[in-house]
Amino acid sequence: MPRTPEHQPPPSLRTSALPTVPIGYQNNNPRSTLSASPIPGGAHLSPPIQGCSIPVDPATLGHSYSRRKRQLSIPEIEEYENREEKRRKSHSEMERERRRKTNLIIEELRDIIPGLKEQKNLHKLHIFEATLAFVKEHIKECNTTVRVEACYNNAV
Repeated sequence: MPRTPEHQPPPSLRTSALPTVPIGYQNNNPRSTLSASPIPGGAHLSPPIQGCSIPVDPATLGHSYSRRKRQLSIPEIEEYENREEKRRKSHSEMERERRRKTNLIIEELRDIIPGLKEQKNLHKLHIFEATLAFVKEHIKECNTTVRVEACYNNAV
């Protein structure tokens, strides 16, 4: 999108005619028009960033560590594998306990809801549906009872 005059930075912030380079960009092509210019001391700086009058040293941008990972020793690998195994076992135990508690609650619901205790091999979904229907019916009955009592109390 071309810049219109109202989108231009003020003259004090305008850079030279050099093209701008995004932060973190490092140009390694010696034939490129974006090559860095030398400065005293042998260091090379990238062209100024648009809106910034200070040249940026590419060496200070980005990550300061090597991208290559070091090789792990055999004891380190074994320690990592042991930690991963413990983590998996711990997660499995927690998940097993959660399922056990859930199943106990479902069995308790099955015993509480009329008509379910006598049935064999019920799916969990059927128990949940029957529980929901029972609770909805119970709420309707309670609301009706409350309305009748309120009407009776107002009539007396």
